[in-house]
Amino acid sequence: MIAWLIAGCFMAVVALISAAKPGTTAVDVQAFYRTNLDSLQQTVLDWQNDLPQLSQEAVKTRFKQARRFYKKIEFLVTYHFPATAQQLNGANLLEADISTPNEPKYPTGFQVLEEVVFDPEPLNRDRVQDELQSMVFSINRLVAGLDELFLDQSNILDAIKLNLYRLSTHGMTGFDSPVCLNSLPEAEITLQSVESVLAFFENAASARKSAYEAAQYVQEHRQSFDEFDRAVFLSRYLNPLCRALTAYQNKQHIPHATSPPRAIRVTAATMFDESAFDESFYRPAYAPLPDAGLIGLGRQLFYDKVLSGNNSRSCASCHDPAKAFTDGLPKNQSLFTAQSLLRNTPTLINAGLQPRQFYDSRVPFLEDQVHAVIASPEEMGPAFSEAVSRIDASEAYRRAFRKQFKTTAINGLQIRLAIAAYVRSLTALNSPFDRYMRGEEQAMSTPAKAGFNIFMGKAKCGTCHFMPLFNGNVPPLYETLESEVLGVPESTVSGAKLDSDPGKYQVYKINHQMRQFKTTSVRNAALTAPYMHNGVFKTLAEVIDFYDTGGGLGRGLDVPEQTLGADSLHLSGLEKTQLIAFIESLTDTVIRQR
Repeated sequence: MIAWLIAGCFMAVVALISAAKPGTTAVDVQAFYRTNLDSLQQTVLDWQNDLPQLSQEAVKTRFKQARRFYKKIEFLVTYHFPATAQQLNGANLLEADISTPNEPKYPTGFQVLEEVVFDPEPLNRDRVQDELQSMVFSINRLVAGLDELFLDQSNILDAIKLNLYRLSTHGMTGFDSPVCLNSLPEAEITLQSVESVLAFFENAASARKSAYEAAQYVQEHRQSFDEFDRAVFLSRYLNPLCRALTAYQNKQHIPHATSPPRAIRVTAATMFDESAFDESFYRPAYAPLPDAGLIGLGRQLFYDKVLSGNNSRSCASCHDPAKAFTDGLPKNQSLFTAQSLLRNTPTLINAGLQPRQFYDSRVPFLEDQVHAVIASPEEMGPAFSEAVSRIDASEAYRRAFRKQFKTTAINGLQIRLAIAAYVRSLTALNSPFDRYMRGEEQAMSTPAKAGFNIFMGKAKCGTCHFMPLFNGNVPPLYETLESEVLGVPESTVSGAKLDSDPGKYQVYKINHQMRQFKTTSVRNAALTAPYMHNGVFKTLAEVIDFYDTGGGLGRGLDVPEQTLGADSLHLSGLEKTQLIAFIESLTDTVIRQR
């Protein structure tokens, strides 16, 4: 009864506040932003000035204070000033441009500071001072940008929605708080900020109530990072909040933001909606929107052995739909010799929802991948022009291509476009996990839900395999694909050496990318054994054991570039079983019918 009365009073206050703010939303949100930006700036300046006298514990407190103010305005910083946001709170990972491979870009900001400040060793004050100076510069850029900041109801709501996706995938997993694991208190701050900002919108009481309830759930259950029930939080609180925001925007006839095209449609209620992802985002500008005719032509080519040099292999020979579009082998065989191919055959399910192709990320589009595979002497055999000639020799194909492309001559681009369109059609986001996130409470088993919480919490799998695609496609924009150095061995025998495949280094010659491979999807992994780029692990249990022991470094291998933590995850036998149950719940079912 008391809780009901409190909720009723809260809604009454919300209604009054919402009704009292007509026409001033953008002005009020800008004032909210400026107040908290000023507080962030002053907190960092005071921290910098006081650093010589601060104890190590006091330095930790100052870190959390500064982060608190940043989290209040993160939704606007990341939306309007993404480059500065990266400098302030980017991952503590070395980067480099392909054009300047020998000029690494060193990370800066909160995540770098966190590793220094929360290091159990004596505090490196010079390092802290250097990072604080860099942060002061970045914050000053935000202050200088205040006069150019344009806000309206559309982009404010869009920024909030994207930040809730960021909270789901980064905040709740420890991605941007990997050392001190202050993710849950910061999640509460983020949600309180949403609640505060929604108070500046007219008639937003229902959406604001959802934000309040989500923040309350975190506050009441934030005692343990490992034990926090992310499945319940997402399905019962955060997703309903996203839906409430979309419903409010539609009811109030607030236009959706006219931002550049992006992977998740701006009209999607949540990132888990079946049609949330726009496959066309990942196609090149020259590729037409696919229709049934183009997809059908691509499917016909996909299963036709005429594309191979000796008419013995089709795309489906290695990407067998009965095996989730893989071949079930550690490595397939070269077309003309008895030698093995360089790498394991990946699934094509959801392959169209990623911005880079191949394990070494060497091409951006499926069209490029089609060309590379058909032209590969090891995989399909002929020169690409020879494959075109074989297709053009068929009267049936000439008729089909003439109907689809309205031309008399078949060319290589048309073949690439057709097969790529078919592969993009192999998108399936309808697993038990997806259905659970859409509100079907019984879609996931209890062990699977427990496994999801381990995946996103204690095991930190979700910090590299980002939800809901569960690959390295980085949320909330899903336009860059991360790669990792795991230290994969060449075999599972005791004392096995490090696998010799140089990975991305072979393509770009960037030193820290030695043995680096893109983070592939965990979706449908129950169907796609064996695992890793070399197919070394036969079972999911072996994969989990490898991660649990800290990858190659944890096995005593020399992997100086390893990005996976070398410490044990200390997973119990039950937790490993629950992880497998969760991975099995990521099996998409509709795709099997194709």
